[in-house]
Amino acid sequence: MISFITKNKNDIIYLSLLLFSVAVGPYYRSINSIQIKKWVGSLLGILLIVIVSGYSAFHPISSAIVGIILIKLATVKYCHIVTFFFMFGYLFFFRLADKFGLPLSSGQTNLIQMIIVLRVVGVAFEINGSWLAVGAGKKKEDKPDEKKEKDADFLEIHNPSLMDLFHYSFNYVALLTGPYYRYRTFDDYFNLPYSKYADCAGFTINTLKTVPLYISLYLAMSNVWPLEYILTE
Repeated sequence: MISFITKNKNDIIYLSLLLFSVAVGPYYRSINSIQIKKWVGSLLGILLIVIVSGYSAFHPISSAIVGIILIKLATVKYCHIVTFFFMFGYLFFFRLADKFGLPLSSGQTNLIQMIIVLRVVGVAFEINGSWLAVGAGKKKEDKPDEKKEKDADFLEIHNPSLMDLFHYSFNYVALLTGPYYRYRTFDDYFNLPYSKYADCAGFTINTLKTVPLYISLYLAMSNVWPLEYILTE
């Protein structure tokens, strides 16, 4: 038993943090102040990154901060291009860190890094898309004969502040496993009332029903086909 725990220490910590994220959800939803809720979500996210990744937390945290700064420094017209090349370039470096004399990060840290990349690059494309949609709308106003069509994907997407980008990038919700959600979804959660009526408890219970099955399968497969065997010659 002790040897199993030692071999799977990272996975056990990761699973414990996932369960913690589920347990803290009702308390997080009960916070009324939008700013406090944003800060609590971001601090929880950074805490999860540090616990899971240790010293490797430098990679997702630093790359996200540089990425959101680039979004604000670059023009709206090109911010998505600049951010795309930086974030995926850093991801390339991160995945090949051993080639540069640095230790490789754990698989869990790789997942977090990928989620961070998707969030930062995704919001840059949303900002650019909203700018293009606004520009197209102004052109149609100059031509009253043409039928106006609303772009539902980019409707009312504003240029978020640096702090809003920070909170979106590091919010603990779906940070460990995904799924990826857009900045618009994040913004709607805080500024629209619909989240108060979502049956979060029901969805969570239905999802957790399958967890014992997956845990049992994982434990069985780990004993029959240990992951360490793959690394042997």
